This record gives sequence, C-alpha cells and structure tokens, in this order.
Amino acid sequence: MVGEGGKMNTMKNIFLTRLLCIFAVIALAGCGGSPSSSSIGDSTGSIAARLDWGQGKSSFVAKLFAVSAVSVPAAVVTVRIIVTGSDMTNIQKDFPAADGQGLIEGVPVGSDRTVTALGLDAGGAIIYKGSKGTVSVAAGQTTDIGTITMLPVGPAFSNATLNGPWLLTSNVQGRAYIIFDGKGGVSGVGAFHPATPPGTYQVQPDGSFTITLNEVPVVGPQTVLTGSLASSGSGSYTVTQGRIPGETGNIIRVSNPAACQGTWSGTLSEQGASVTRTVSFTVDGSGAVTSSTGLAGPVTGKMFCEAGFAAAFLRTGEPNAYNQLNISGTISGSALAGSFINDSNSGGTASLSLASTGGTLPAGFPSSVPTGNYTISIVACSSGFCSSGGSFTQINTDINQFAQTLVDALNTANNQVLTSDCAQAGCSCPAASISYTPWDGTSFTITDSFTVTCGGSSSSGSVQFIVTQGGAASGLDFTTLLGTWTGQWVNSTFGTSGSAGLVTTIVAGNTVHAGLTLGGNVFGSTAARPPISLDAPLSPAATSLSFAAVGTSIGDVHVTIGSDGSLEATVTNLPDPSIASVAVTGTVSSKLIQGFYTITFTSGSTAVGTLTLSK
Repeated sequence: MVGEGGKMNTMKNIFLTRLLCIFAVIALAGCGGSPSSSSIGDSTGSIAARLDWGQGKSSFVAKLFAVSAVSVPAAVVTVRIIVTGSDMTNIQKDFPAADGQGLIEGVPVGSDRTVTALGLDAGGAIIYKGSKGTVSVAAGQTTDIGTITMLPVGPAFSNATLNGPWLLTSNVQGRAYIIFDGKGGVSGVGAFHPATPPGTYQVQPDGSFTITLNEVPVVGPQTVLTGSLASSGSGSYTVTQGRIPGETGNIIRVSNPAACQGTWSGTLSEQGASVTRTVSFTVDGSGAVTSSTGLAGPVTGKMFCEAGFAAAFLRTGEPNAYNQLNISGTISGSALAGSFINDSNSGGTASLSLASTGGTLPAGFPSSVPTGNYTISIVACSSGFCSSGGSFTQINTDINQFAQTLVDALNTANNQVLTSDCAQAGCSCPAASISYTPWDGTSFTITDSFTVTCGGSSSSGSVQFIVTQGGAASGLDFTTLLGTWTGQWVNSTFGTSGSAGLVTTIVAGNTVHAGLTLGGNVFGSTAARPPISLDAPLSPAATSLSFAAVGTSIGDVHVTIGSDGSLEATVTNLPDPSIASVAVTGTVSSKLIQGFYTITFTSGSTAVGTLTLSK
C-alpha cells in the first residue's frame, strides 16, 4: 500500500503538470490533462489536442480563455478520440465532454498518424466531427497537434442555430432584438405590444428561416420576417407581413449578452420639438435593465450590443407615449449615437454614454493599471518548485473588465484541476485565495494559491500571472472590424454606381471571415454575383490582416489591412477579358472603410472610383 507521503508527492507532480497544461491551452498551445507519458516506453508516445467547437465568441479575450467546458455544445456529452495509422491498430478513448481536455497515451511511433475527434450526444450519435492528419509521434514524447476544428454533422442549420439574443439592423427603423429559445419559440422581443407568447420561428437546413412575431390583437397583425442565414452568426431578412412590409436588414447573433453592461446616461431629444429628457438606466450582465432615473418606474427591459450596434427596449411606468421606448444606434467607444421611438410612433435622437461597467475591482487589484497592451507570463508552482507555463497578450481598455478576465482565468484553471483531485477519498481542498502586488509602473503580479490535504499531509501550490505592460501590436484593433457594413461603390469615370455590403465574423477561433457583396453593373456585368468569400488568419499580436481568395465571382482577390489602418487590395484574372487588373488603396477604421480604386484595361486605359462602407 502506498503511504500518504508518497501519495502527496505524486499529487504534487500532477498538480504542476495539469496547471501548466491548462495554461498552455490559454496561450493557444493545447495540452493534455495528466502527467507526461514519457514513462510509457521507447516505442510509443502521446498526442494532445485542443478542440474548437465553432462557438467562439466575438470577443478576442473570450477566445483566448476558451479552456473550459463552457465552449462545448450542450448536446455533446462524450468526446471520442480515435488515432489511426497504416502500421498500427486503431486506438480509441472516450472522455466526458465536461472535462474539456484529454491525452491519448501509448501511440506507436510514426509519422502518418490521423487523429479523429467525435462529439457524441447522450444516445451515442455522432453530432460533431473533426480530424487532423500526418501527425508525427516520437518515442517518449507528447505531440501537441494544436486545434482540431469540430463541425456539426448533418444539416448546417436548424432551429438550434437561432438561440439567445440576436440584433436586427433595419433599413427603416434602426435596430431591435429578438430572443430565441433554440427550439422554435421566441421568448423575448424588443418591440411594441408583444403578445404572449411573443412568437415562433422555423429554420430550414439550407439556412432559410421564417420568424412570426405576435402583437396583441387590438394593436396590429402578426409581423412575419423571412430570410436566410449566411453563417451561424449572421444573415439577412425581409418583412413580408406587418406594419412595414418590404423592410429589410441584417440579423446578427449577440455573442456576449454582457457587452452593454453598465450605466448609460444621456438625452432623448424629440424631433421637431423643444423637448429633451435626461435619462439614465443600468444594464446587468444578462442584458436586463435593473434600474433607471428620468423615467417613471417601474422600468424594465433589455439592451444588447454587438458588432458596433446597440438596441434597447424599455417598458416604463410613464402614463404617456413614453410608456414604451425603443432606443438604438451605433457604439463608438463608450458612446451611443442613434435614435428613439416611443409608443406613439414618434421620436427623435438619442445620445447616451456608458458611465461605468457596472462592476467593481476585486479587492486588492491595483487600480492604477493604465489602459494599453499587456503580456501575461504564467508561472505554476508546487511545493517550492516553479516552472514557466508560457505567456499570452491582452488589451486593457476597461480596468474592471481587465481585472475580472484575469481573475476568472485563474479560477477556471484551478477549479478544473482541483475538482477531480479533491474528490479523492480522504482529500480536501479549502478555497483558493488570490493576492496582488502593487502596480510598479511597468508590471504587477496576481497569485492564486491553494492547499490540498490528504490524510495528515498537505501540499501547497499556486499559479501566478506576471502582468507586464507592452507586448501586443498597437494601432487598429482588428476585432473592431467584426460586424455588418453597408455602403456603395461609385465609378467616377463612367458615372455608374451600386450597392456594397460586408459581413465579417470570427470562425474556427482564429480566422476572420469576410463576405463582400457588390450590386449593380460591376466590372461591366449586371449579372447577379454570389458573395465574395475571403479569410484571413488572426493572432493576438497580428500587425496586419491578409485576405486571399482565388476564383471568386470577380477574379482572384488579395486584401491587406494594416494595424495603421492602411488598406491595399488587388483583383486579377477577372472574368471580363478586357480588364487586366484592379488596384485599391485606402484607409480602414472601426466605423468606416474608404477605398480608391483604379481599373486597368488590357488596352492600357484606366477608370477610377471609390468604395465606401460604414457600420
């Protein structure tokens, strides 16, 4: 029988290894959940992988910290890993999806291994799948194969695609929101006089959808929206029945319901009247309005922000037209500029600013840490022995959010390690404690300490974040480019013009996907063209985004956006043989894309024009 002291020594090593592995995942270098397999033998090794379920949040911070089971789709109960090769017997191992990590040991040495990951539901059916080939395994080593992208098996879209809050960006009446239950029901809507239940919806496998919103009978008929999803996070719609038939717009998933959290204060100014109301309301982490001043209570409602847009709907105790209010607009920094509509279908301009994040700093966190880019170095310690766990970068634009992000990451990792180990018979784990050093002008340290007691023996460990100013690229924050853009192109030489649209999203956790649509007589053709699909890799320290696509509806496209806001693009091999190439230069900001293009014809002549997009 192993004595308590030997057990504790083994546990110390496990603690340290697991902590380092978890934080290697944070630093985008996936790792397994148990000690190294170097003791297996000289003819075998191990494989570790991180799974990306295609549910990454738009916040770049959220993607960096996607280390726990929250990123696993709710329907996935078991993860099955299968390793195959031409000269080996298949190896299969199942992990509970809630573990969030796993390690395959005893893999024969070789260079042609294929790793297949399957996501199984409660009945054992395969509902997600991903793989990675040509994996090399060395004797006594753990091969980190990085990220396997998990894709749904079966129809690309279903009612489950529409789940939670989504924003609607209308070409007529600003923005609104709909909250879907993922099962065909509408559970909430930012609209006037909704009935109970508010509505229903149906999504087809090809992404087409119908949404029916119910109003109380004395007010108006049902509103019916039909449209199509371009991805699991965006699409377009048309109102086919209701108060404003023919209204069109985009529908965008709200990736973070807490994005509007805080206290919003400002004015609502009626159009054509000298009436201005000063209002203030507080939004919590779920998007719910919890308190208000300037409007008679009780005040309830919700507010959501996504891709630079905001939509709020308030129900108040006012006896007049202000009994219900729709407020919407665009977000720039902490300011909202837009419009409002009241219950009498009149309104005006809305100007609000975010006064606070609605949170407070954790006790002891240094409040003088300035905004900017930071490098976080990770150190894990167990019983006096410490080892580096890598590093990652993070931007501080709001001290409360910055603090909470770091603290949550530490707690997530410690809980992930200690939950299983502390469940052993005879072992207990008092709550971990977090301490901070003061800001010294360049850095500070966060330490999360824990103690595990088994029988009469104890073992202590800790994880440290050494937070140092600097490290990430400065300039344009590429994540601010995510969202829906609209605008037009104008050919100054020939006097023609047309519509332009752009939808940018994050896919597979680290790729920016852009879908560009151009309407009108584009490069001499009025034929309808499918969207131009472009992808660019994105990393925390990226200094540019480089998109490329060959064989699109307009030719071979290459686009580069620099962190200094510069824009350069070329189009070659165009379908029209009379056009040799197109060159674009311009500027990009979080709200405006301005490009100046030159078309060069095979005859040597040229034409010039502009492309403008805003959000």
